[in-house]
Amino acid sequence: MRINTEQVANTLKKGLAPVWLIAGDEALLTGEAADAVRARARSEGFSGRELFVTDRSFDWTELRASSRALSLFSERRIIEVRMPSPRPGKEGGAALAALASDPGPDNLLLVVTTRPEKDTWSSAWFKAFEKHGVFVQAWPVEIAKLPHWIAGRATRHGLSFDHDAAELLAERVEGNLLAAHQEIEKLALLHAGGRIG
Repeated sequence: MRINTEQVANTLKKGLAPVWLIAGDEALLTGEAADAVRARARSEGFSGRELFVTDRSFDWTELRASSRALSLFSERRIIEVRMPSPRPGKEGGAALAALASDPGPDNLLLVVTTRPEKDTWSSAWFKAFEKHGVFVQAWPVEIAKLPHWIAGRATRHGLSFDHDAAELLAERVEGNLLAAHQEIEKLALLHAGGRIG
């Protein structure tokens, strides 16, 4: 299944898939989506977490072994893989495809990476995530849609932005969602439940 970051909350309400791939260039949206998946997993008893960060020298057999290892306390766990590049190589692709098709009964597989390149979309590992789990696209918000995004984000913080205020903030942050989010949080502290405009 393929969704965008705005659909993560509703998808999680329907149930927690055992396999998640969150990819994109927008760090704020990628981080929030991963946080939401982790929070839902914790609420369903996934108390353990193993984090793997891949690089050129990463040993993919370590990831496979970890996914098959039994916990001493029979805890359910999140196996999180952070890939700076969506190109895991032949060995990594095979390991990810195998894990996506069978993460194990007590595991939740969460992979976070940057925006996939053109050839990645047709790779076996990528298709395995779409088939067996959820692929979350965390693409940047278009400049034309940024005021609407700002107004929606402000509503979550109990603020009401009029159109001009949202336009002004969008102009000031120049497409930087993290900066916009931080400004909204500051305004929420200063004007709790207020209208900005």
